[in-house]
Amino acid sequence: MGPNLRPRSSSKSRYESMYRLHVGPKCGKRKVGSIKPSEIQEFLAELGKQYEASTPITALLVLQGIFDLAVADEKIKKNPAKADIVKAPSPHGRTPCRRRYLTTRQQGTHQLRHYFASVTLAGGVTIKDLSEY
Repeated sequence: MGPNLRPRSSSKSRYESMYRLHVGPKCGKRKVGSIKPSEIQEFLAELGKQYEASTPITALLVLQGIFDLAVADEKIKKNPAKADIVKAPSPHGRTPCRRRYLTTRQQGTHQLRHYFASVTLAGGVTIKDLSEY
C-alpha cells in the first residue's frame, strides 16, 4: 500500500470488531465453500433489522474481502458475497442511483478489506480457525 492508501486505524478496528462481533460468530465454524449467497443475504437482513444500515454494509465488506481472498487462493470459484441476490441496505434508506468512483480514502479502505481477509484466511480454510487471533 502506498503512503496515501494506508487505512486509518479506526477503520481497521471497525473491520476487526465487525468480524469478532457478527461475522465470526455466524460463519466462523463453516468452511468457506459451504456458505451460500442466500445465507449471506439472510444474515445481512437480520443485521439490518437489529442495527443501523452501516452494520450490514460493513459486514458485507468484511465478507467480500474474506471470499475475495478465498477465490484468489482457489479455495472457491466464485465470491458468494458478490452474487446478485446479496444486497446490504443502503444508508438512509436510499437506493444508489448513479455510479460513484472511489476516492483515495475509499481505495485504502478497499485494500484494508483485502489485507484483513488475507490475515483472516492465512491459517487455513475455515473462518473459525482464523478468528482466534
